Amino acid sequence: MTTIEFKRLKMYVGKVILMTNFLMGNLDKNKAIQYINRCEPSENEIRVLFKINIDTRITKTQPYADITHLSDYHNEHEILIMFGASFHVMDIIMNPHDALPIYLLELYAEKLEPIPLNEREQRWYSYIESLN
Repeated sequence: MTTIEFKRLKMYVGKVILMTNFLMGNLDKNKAIQYINRCEPSENEIRVLFKINIDTRITKTQPYADITHLSDYHNEHEILIMFGASFHVMDIIMNPHDALPIYLLELYAEKLEPIPLNEREQRWYSYIESLN
């Protein structure tokens, strides 16, 4: 994430944001941190960990899929979150012992204004829906 995006996202604590791309997540925090640490950020980038709370009892919106069974890596519990998913930014934790900020997000159950989908995005959306 760029340092500009990082500063901008700090202003959204307590607000709802809309993801404009797909997110790949891992249920194992240590595994997620391993992936983050594989990439060396440039001078205008920062590593960030998103901790996302999804209440699976909410059925009115499910913009995510457990894709563990599709993974090439066994024993990894992967979640795919589709573009257009909205999240309530709960907090940002800055750990002084670790340079990795943690954004606490919660899946927002209410639907936001829909965004138009192009043909490719519509195919992805249909595919994700078929996984649930």
